[in-house]
Amino acid sequence: MVQYLYKLLATTATLAIITVGVGFATKYAFPDLVWGGLIFLACLTALIHLFIFGQKSTPNGSIRRLMVGSMVRMFLGIVFLLISLLNIKPVNLFFVVSYCLYFCVFMVFEIWEMRTNLRPDSKPRSKNENA
Repeated sequence: MVQYLYKLLATTATLAIITVGVGFATKYAFPDLVWGGLIFLACLTALIHLFIFGQKSTPNGSIRRLMVGSMVRMFLGIVFLLISLLNIKPVNLFFVVSYCLYFCVFMVFEIWEMRTNLRPDSKPRSKNENA
């Protein structure tokens, strides 16, 4: 779990550096809510990962936890975006695009970290199997 948190922190820091770089390159003053969205999604990803892999359960229970975690992540991500959009007048397109990109990056990060756990019982095929 600690190694996962280090990777998540590195991913979050990389996204923050890219955001600052885009802000400097375009000379655009982005809202502070961009940082709030980044921190919210990083914390949400860590909590969902802890929920999914925190307790050992049956294989069916693990699948249920994975599905519930995915639904909660999407629901809370959309709720945060909608509440933010209701509070920002006028709507800031940079915030919306960056938040959606952050969401996608954190989803890809989570999938990338889970890829070894998707089929733990499978064995690699031998090279002569298809010959």
